Amino acid sequence: MKIKTINLVLRGITLGSKFLLSIYLVKFLSLEANGEYGIFVATISMLTYVLGLDFYSFNNREILQEKSSESGMKIKNQFVLFTLVYLIILPLLYVFGLFDFIGQKYILLFYLILIFDHISIELYRLLVVFSKPIQANMNLFLRTGIWILVLIFAWHNDFEELKNLKSVFNFWMIGSFLSVIYSIFSLSTTGISIPWREKIETKWILAGLKIATPFFIATLSYKTIQFADRYMVEFYLGTKQTGVYYFFSNISMLIETFVQTTVVMIYSPQLIASLKKDKPFQINIFKTFSKEIVIYSVLAVVSVCAIIYPLLYIVEKTELFLSISVFFVMVTTRFIFNISLIYHFKLYVAKKDSLIMTSTLFAVLVNISLNFILIPFYGLIGGALSTLISILVMMGFKLFYAKKYEH
Repeated sequence: MKIKTINLVLRGITLGSKFLLSIYLVKFLSLEANGEYGIFVATISMLTYVLGLDFYSFNNREILQEKSSESGMKIKNQFVLFTLVYLIILPLLYVFGLFDFIGQKYILLFYLILIFDHISIELYRLLVVFSKPIQANMNLFLRTGIWILVLIFAWHNDFEELKNLKSVFNFWMIGSFLSVIYSIFSLSTTGISIPWREKIETKWILAGLKIATPFFIATLSYKTIQFADRYMVEFYLGTKQTGVYYFFSNISMLIETFVQTTVVMIYSPQLIASLKKDKPFQINIFKTFSKEIVIYSVLAVVSVCAIIYPLLYIVEKTELFLSISVFFVMVTTRFIFNISLIYHFKLYVAKKDSLIMTSTLFAVLVNISLNFILIPFYGLIGGALSTLISILVMMGFKLFYAKKYEH
């Protein structure tokens, strides 16, 4: 209970920080700045998954299930793979003109944030695997919490030179770097020994890539569902409307993040480990997990719906009041996604990786098609409905496969 309380406090401050940044970007800067920031965030988020190849889904499961004394070697292999991916992908981003889209003035900051964020995320996952949820949440607090509070304090005290997007990105970069340093120190206390002088296990890496590929495709597909609407809104409706859309998206995302912290992060190691337990134990742990998913999702939905109107009065932007229906569609989407996690983990623990991939691929095809059709005709609500329908499709497939597997 104490661990859960500390986790809730840390994640609560972190969520509150991101929440405040959404408000202050709109209030102190503009909806256009919020739109630019939203596209930057979406691009970083997508690319961190590309750099990671979802290899952690293989490596973390190996560490948990085998209770191996060779964890250090597996971690070493994992980060050698990431280094090779950096050498290939990072130059290609420039070659293919990404910065015509992001902005040439942000090139160095973009690369630094991308690298530090990716390393921090991978270390966060390892902290979870080694049952250090408090340290994992501290990682997140440094990466996406404390720097926002410092920046907002500066804005409140009229540091006018900091009231711009470049300052936001500078502070973000520093926060990510600090989270990497802290996480390395935290992992060093687990007793893990990295055998730096031993040869890289190429065959093991290739085997891991083969297993991780369905997860990578599924994750990239889900991230496409999560962010494609932002790019399409930017393309069809412009940066200001993207700012409106990102504002509501960021608030509704609190529902998913809250459940990830209070339920998923705590139960995922237990769910994976339950595969080697007897059937009654596995059924019991899944019942508890499912119950908490529903309870905490409802609590999160009620909370964000209660605060949305006071928030709109604080930021004083007419465009947000006019598009409030978009927010309620997004809230519904996040609630349904949380419920789908129940069936996702049933498939994941059972190693039905290809079925997870199939479910998400169908959903992303629906999402992209609907974005092309609905956004030009219905604007922001079209983008929100496209995401909602595609999440419903994804959950439907996972529910079907999970029930089929149970019998």
